[in-house]
Amino acid sequence: MFRVTLGVQLSSWSEEQGGGMPPLRTLLRQVQAGGFKAFEVYYNDLQAWGLGVAELKEMLSDGWMTMSSARCFVSMSDPTYRTAELEELGRMARFLNKMGCEFLVLAAGQERGGQALAYLAETLDEAGAICLAEGVKLAFHSKYGSTVQTADELARLVESTQPQHVWLAPDTGQWFRGGINVGKAFADYASRIGYVHASDVDPQGRPRPLGAGKVDFHTLRNVLDETNYTGWVIAEDRSEEVKMTGAAESARGSSLFLQRVLAAAADGRCVATLNF
Repeated sequence: MFRVTLGVQLSSWSEEQGGGMPPLRTLLRQVQAGGFKAFEVYYNDLQAWGLGVAELKEMLSDGWMTMSSARCFVSMSDPTYRTAELEELGRMARFLNKMGCEFLVLAAGQERGGQALAYLAETLDEAGAICLAEGVKLAFHSKYGSTVQTADELARLVESTQPQHVWLAPDTGQWFRGGINVGKAFADYASRIGYVHASDVDPQGRPRPLGAGKVDFHTLRNVLDETNYTGWVIAEDRSEEVKMTGAAESARGSSLFLQRVLAAAADGRCVATLNF
């Protein structure tokens, strides 16, 4: 049996607002209305809200909410900015450690090609060591169109980085869009996966609500069961439907879908313990 803690990415609310974000306290009420008690946020949104650790913890305690992590963005494509980027990651890691987060979720790598991939792997290793020193683990979030897009590039990154420094935070929709066999990759890299983003896309790679696209979540559920995954599964819906139904309704649909898919196998056997 595997154990999953469910949460939701606040990007759905950004889509609903056309790129803007309401006050966090408003968002937390809507996250709860959507059926979640945990959330992931973009680090730059936290900065825009100007929330310190004490204020943020007090806000979360009022609604018994948990912040799973913050997704952070750095380029890791130009050696000119390497020192500054690593220093910024250190500050992010210290903040997340104070918030009690286990992982810093990092999206990085803007250039394509073998040289860019080699530089990214080297820099991620250094960044992962910095994060560990600050008490959190670095989980790498690859994205279609970035340095790590294909199955071959993902394999090269895994082979070129230290397991203790670089974990994976796979995004199911992004992996599918890049031509990666999601179920196989989850099985192949089970020991490196520490954090999961559940998203869905259509055959052209456009975002869809969970379950409405082409990602095979049933196979993924079986792989999580077979590999005894224990960790976060964060729902993320950036589809056009969010603008019509609203982010809270999107979150509710994501929560119900993940519960239905993850909780029981086809034979009715419970295969997961779901936490919120």
